[in-house]
Amino acid sequence: MINELYAIQKQLNDRILIEHNLDIESVINKQYLAFLVELGELANETRTFKYWSLKGPAAKSVIIEEFSDVLHFLLTLGLQLDRPHLEFYNEKIELDMTDLFLSVYNDANVVRHYKSTFVFVRMWNTLMQIATLLGFSEQEVFDSYMAKNRINHQRQDDGY
Repeated sequence: MINELYAIQKQLNDRILIEHNLDIESVINKQYLAFLVELGELANETRTFKYWSLKGPAAKSVIIEEFSDVLHFLLTLGLQLDRPHLEFYNEKIELDMTDLFLSVYNDANVVRHYKSTFVFVRMWNTLMQIATLLGFSEQEVFDSYMAKNRINHQRQDDGY
């Protein structure tokens, strides 16, 4: 399933590069920043860090769409590293979600600077732990990714 996601993401990325007359080198840092921004949007919707608020997280549909945005950019980063082998897993963990988000932020910066496949895989695994804590199954993640990918292609069709 992961190889299928990589292939689908590559199609979208290639389309964007061609239609916007860009080369990959000119967008690498922007892709990392986009990943971090989307990760922040996901954290914001979970409200895991908002200790000052009694309001609960956003609806599951909102959160999984944000997770799909993160996944799009994570796969994009993985394509830069020649598609490291990844697996879905939903091992139950007893870690604080805030710590998991911070771990992904830290790992993203290591991957950006050192192109570490090992750290990229760890970052993927941490995101899958977040998905598990959020109650998302592998199929839900896949289906949401596919739905968002269709939206992203439609946005390109519409001149987004």
